[in-house]
This record gives sequence, structure tokens and C-alpha cells, in this order.
Amino acid sequence: MMKNKSVSVLCKITEYFPLPAVIFMLISWSGSFAGCQAKIGDSCSKNVDCSPDGDRICDTTQPGGYCTVPDCQPGSCPDNAVCVRFWSGAHSRNYCMKDCNGDGDCRGGYYCAPHTNEIAQVLDEGREDTGYCIQRVEEREDGSEDEELSDEVEEADGEGI
Repeated sequence: MMKNKSVSVLCKITEYFPLPAVIFMLISWSGSFAGCQAKIGDSCSKNVDCSPDGDRICDTTQPGGYCTVPDCQPGSCPDNAVCVRFWSGAHSRNYCMKDCNGDGDCRGGYYCAPHTNEIAQVLDEGREDTGYCIQRVEEREDGSEDEELSDEVEEADGEGI
């Protein structure tokens, strides 16, 4: 019975549109959903903003959210992203981060961090000169830096990457 209803609906649609046009519309619509996945580094407020498939997460600890893939391996990140290891030792974590060659490649409030610095390192081979987009450390009126990131940098000092 369900098959008859589907055929009936298709017959109704083809009364108003020729069958080739209906097929073209269905193919066009189905293809448009494939492009709904956000890129690494895009803003977000929940995981589904980054991927309807659940293969990316929204890091809401970053200003405006940050689409990423946790626990990446070198060479495993999508196009326009690099695998970055933050911290070292038992506290290390890998994330896909938007790649960049300058601050202009990053969205507002973010800058292009060098491929190796005091808290992180790009792991992808052949990408040694590639930076990654990360939030700016905000300076307060008294000259101190944002406490949360400063505390994390202090914890990582001396551990080496």
C-alpha cells in the first residue's frame, strides 16, 4: 500500500512538472545536503553545526565555537586543516585546526599561530611551515593575559612539546 501512495504522489507532481524536471530537482536537492558540513575552524554553537554525521565537534570553549576533530592523527584531518598536538606527555591532546599562512586566513578574533610554539605543534609531515588558527590571548587593562589560557601555558611550561 505504501508503494501505491509513493507512486500516487509522484504522479501528482508530474501533472505539474515534467518527469525529467522532477528527477533533476530531486538530484539537485540531495546534492545540496552534502555541502552542509562546516569546515574546520568555522564558528558553531553545537556539534550538529559542524557535521550532521557526528564526525566533527563544536569546541564551545573557544570564542564563537570552533569546529574541530578531536584525537586526530598526522595526515588525518580534512582539507584546509592540520593535526595539532597541544601540551605534551599525559596531558597532550590532538585536534584538527584550520591551517593558515597568515592572520588573514583566520576568522575574526583568531590569529595564525606558528607551527611550533610553547603550547602546540603541527604534526602533519610536509606541513612544517603551516600555522593554525587559534583564539587570540586577550590582554587585560592591567597588562595581564587572559587567565584561563595563561594558566594552561604555565602548566605546560617545562614539559616541552
